Amino acid sequence: MIKRFFIKHRGTVRDFFWRNIQTFGKKFYFLLVFFYSAKILEPADFGTLNYFLAIVGLLVVFCDFGFSVSASKYVAEYKATDPDRLRKTFTSVSVVILAIASLISIALISIGGYLFGDNLKYALLLIPFLFLAPLTAILDGLYRGTRRFRQLSIINIIAICTSMAIALPLIKTYALVGTILSINSLYIFLTLGMTFFSKNISFSVDRNITKEVSRYAVYIGLASLAYYMYTRVDILILKQFGYVTEIGYYAIVNSLFGIILIPSTMLGQVIAPRTSTKSALGEFVDIKRKFTRSIIPSLTISLPLSILLFFLLPAAIKMVLPKYYTPNFIRIFGIMMILLPFKLWSVFTVNGFITPGGFAKIITVATFIGGILNILFDYLLIWLMGFIGVFITTLVVHSLTIVVVNTLFFLKIRKLAASVDSNKP
Repeated sequence: MIKRFFIKHRGTVRDFFWRNIQTFGKKFYFLLVFFYSAKILEPADFGTLNYFLAIVGLLVVFCDFGFSVSASKYVAEYKATDPDRLRKTFTSVSVVILAIASLISIALISIGGYLFGDNLKYALLLIPFLFLAPLTAILDGLYRGTRRFRQLSIINIIAICTSMAIALPLIKTYALVGTILSINSLYIFLTLGMTFFSKNISFSVDRNITKEVSRYAVYIGLASLAYYMYTRVDILILKQFGYVTEIGYYAIVNSLFGIILIPSTMLGQVIAPRTSTKSALGEFVDIKRKFTRSIIPSLTISLPLSILLFFLLPAAIKMVLPKYYTPNFIRIFGIMMILLPFKLWSVFTVNGFITPGGFAKIITVATFIGGILNILFDYLLIWLMGFIGVFITTLVVHSLTIVVVNTLFFLKIRKLAASVDSNKP
């Protein structure tokens, strides 16, 4: 049975393997930088680092604003329907992102002194990230949309190894500044590598492609902004109330989540091009069937995994980063682990079905409402309960939003599948 499964789905299994190699390698690099800087820096400085990364993360949301994900969707569609447009997609989208990043960079240089004071230098050092993060995301989407997972993985591993050779000396010598430079170095090597080995790229701009990708990108960009409102905005609120050390705790838990969610995310991204193609061809019955069949396995795996990690991860933190193993960290970790099964299911369905299927509007509306509720209850509960109120809000709002998004998608895809069935002769 296992042999038949691998033979039937050998393309998906192969792509999933290479996507995981790439992503685990990239995640390993960032974890190495992250935990090494946590060990070198004092908890307050580590919290400051993550505060600036949260600020820049918000700016990247505006620089990209959904263009990279939207481009990946249309790359898969153009490959099936219009190869000529496929070659023009990267340039047609990149010019918009570069223009937005330039405007934001100019604004940051102009008024950054009023916002960050003596810490302005840290924000300015992250300006290259505003350009490189969206560009690498678009290139990544171009490779994924054309299912070149093996080549993409090899390019990433080479860039990671090259950057790793200079990262640890930079952090050890320059501490906070070295950490920021290490992050920039990886994106420089990734941009150069993926651009050099790209295929099917024309350097002419097609305004129709720009408009088409932009229309769908608006939904994804708003969803990304909304997602920021109920995730990373917590860091800004914690900083506003003076909980700088707790920002570091939040960042550690969030990084651990990032590792755990990799397989679900990557599996979703591997099947995304097929979902985009099926959606473009109107094969909604097949999309509905695959989405429905994914629910029980996802929950069956995620629940026992969450229970196991609940006992294992605190012991690992105590051994590796003992100065962060505090009662407050354990409280935050316990609350967030309840959310993990919902996240494992959600990242798979969002990456594998909802976004590539052309239903990003559902995510936009639901997460935007969730983001507003998150901010409102963050302020209310942090005033009533202290920093722990932020994490209780995250647990409740995230869980409800995930359930609502997937329910709305199922109802929509069921309606479309029923319409297809009724139109059959």
